[in-house]
Amino acid sequence: MADAPTVAAWAEEVLLGGTLDHKLAAPPRADPRVAAWSAAPEAPGRPDALAFRTGRAFLPRRGRGLEDDGERAAALHAFANHELLALEVMALALLRFPDAPAAFRRELVATMRDEQRHLRLYLGRLDALGVPFGSLPVHGRFWRLLADMERPHDFVLRMSLTLEQANLDFAAAYQQRFAEAGDAASAAVLSRVLRDELVHVRRGVRWHARWKDPALSAFDAWTRALPPDLSPTRARGAPYRPDLRTQAGLDADFAARLGAWGWAHGRPARRWVANLDAEAVLGGSATPAARAVAATLAPLVAWLAEDGDTVEVPTPPDPTWWAACVREGAPRVHLVGPGEASPEPAPVRAAWARLDGLVEAHATPVPWLAKGAVLPLRAALREAFPTASVLGPAILDGALLRDHHDLEALREAVAGAGFDEVVVKAAFGASGHGLRRLPARGPVPAATARWLEGALADAHGAVGEPWLQRLADLSLLLDLDAGAPARVRRALVTRAGRHEGHLLGDPWPTLPAALRRWAHMADPTAPRELLDASATLVAEALAASGVRGRVGVDVLLAQGPDGPWIRPLVEVNARATLGHVALALESRIAPRTRGAFLLHRRLAPGMVEAAARCLPCAHDADGRLRAGLRILTAAQDAPVTAALWAAPSWETLACAWEALGVAPSSWDPGVVAADGSAAG
Repeated sequence: MADAPTVAAWAEEVLLGGTLDHKLAAPPRADPRVAAWSAAPEAPGRPDALAFRTGRAFLPRRGRGLEDDGERAAALHAFANHELLALEVMALALLRFPDAPAAFRRELVATMRDEQRHLRLYLGRLDALGVPFGSLPVHGRFWRLLADMERPHDFVLRMSLTLEQANLDFAAAYQQRFAEAGDAASAAVLSRVLRDELVHVRRGVRWHARWKDPALSAFDAWTRALPPDLSPTRARGAPYRPDLRTQAGLDADFAARLGAWGWAHGRPARRWVANLDAEAVLGGSATPAARAVAATLAPLVAWLAEDGDTVEVPTPPDPTWWAACVREGAPRVHLVGPGEASPEPAPVRAAWARLDGLVEAHATPVPWLAKGAVLPLRAALREAFPTASVLGPAILDGALLRDHHDLEALREAVAGAGFDEVVVKAAFGASGHGLRRLPARGPVPAATARWLEGALADAHGAVGEPWLQRLADLSLLLDLDAGAPARVRRALVTRAGRHEGHLLGDPWPTLPAALRRWAHMADPTAPRELLDASATLVAEALAASGVRGRVGVDVLLAQGPDGPWIRPLVEVNARATLGHVALALESRIAPRTRGAFLLHRRLAPGMVEAAARCLPCAHDADGRLRAGLRILTAAQDAPVTAALWAAPSWETLACAWEALGVAPSSWDPGVVAADGSAAG
């Protein structure tokens, strides 16, 4: 037992010694039991030149080479300090936790032996470059992150599974960078460090499995136990290497979820509520089929979010699937179930449709989600442009219907204006649901009459207006928080009014030549001028009601008796829309590429494979889609599948759709071919 106290004395020497010789002293073999240290010192003992300083240690950025001796020395100097910090923290763990399992303490001593070897290797490279250790500033962040650990598991969570796990990526990346710079000696050092770090992380994985809550996955137990100032993103370097995690014993779920984990840099995180069937719930028409569609599409809301945000969805998808989406450009967000807490604080809350009582702040007043909210805006637009013939007659502005008397009065007025059909929209509905067409004259079919009874009984009323011949649909997309000009995109809507997606990019070239010329005319009022005025009306009215965030406006180009009409305010969606999702996806296709965001109803078996044959996938140097099909929803057998399409031209894209039975001709007037004529 003569050797019993030597490990404690050695750990104190490493922790408190004021020279590098103290830090590099060889460890003894014995593993004594000594009284635990109740607290850590304010800082470890160090030479004056290696005292902690504020600020960040210099590391050359990605994309910059290491050919310069000064940049290589700065990187090696930072790495040497990391090894010294690791030694000091591990010595503290030995002293704080003498009752930890003997195997854990033996492995900790073995790990410290490796860290000493790494430090010597880095010091040797610094000597070769003529840069003394301590000649550059060093930080103490690792010490501050671990000094308050209260149990051995804290050490494993913070050091083994976080800081050392990140070093897997850094060691691999810098090994390659040193090799590319022609510094084979430094590359060899990083290669040895990487081999040892794989062992260190593997040790942590085993102890974490032993000490974690057995009801939780390894990833969930780790993230929930980390302190607030240590984000899981600290366990990841760039480029991220999931393969190194599996080599270190972490499972594929852990590696995938870490790769997709986001962090809100320099701003509060937000929480999105993906309640895509909000209007259907309000209107009492949320059928099981509609709920299934909403649940399938809910993760698309994540494309509107930013790294670190939380998106609440009815059924969280497989983390491995979302990790693959992140690798292809999706934001690093947290997908959680209803009521599940955000992994990181999210004081500002947003939602797809911000219903009263559903979220904590920025709730949309329910009346703004009702169809009748658009009627005063239509009246204001007509008052502002009384001579705009492209708006059509005033009867197009419609009326609020509260009973059968209102309905019959509207039918009579519509018939008198020369229209054959009336469309009635229930107070709440979306994507073509919640509306019925009925003749302007004569009896109403029995099934439609029964539906009308419920629609007219709603306290918010129904909206009635003439049914028009559709030429094309547009989406007017606003962001009230950003204050940027509204964006216009081409919506793909069937003749029956069902929304099936959006074309990406400038919508005007996708219209037939005659319609393009009409859209740009200036006599007496240009349709594009009416769109700008409509965006201003909507933004001002919603902002005055306290509505925040993204807002969508449906726009219709219709055929009138003497030429096209524009209806800039078909519906106001006081929430984010799928048009905003399409807008977010535009950056995922290559420049000068034609693209579309489509909703396929029950994707035909083998369609993805057929698309690959018809339009092979190709990406540019930045990973953006130049051609092909990319599926954006998780369940292949779901009632609806969202997809991102890309091709060099509209003609190529339309041909691919026709070959696969997508039938773009259902979207009047279709997309344009290379010569500007309508493909549909």
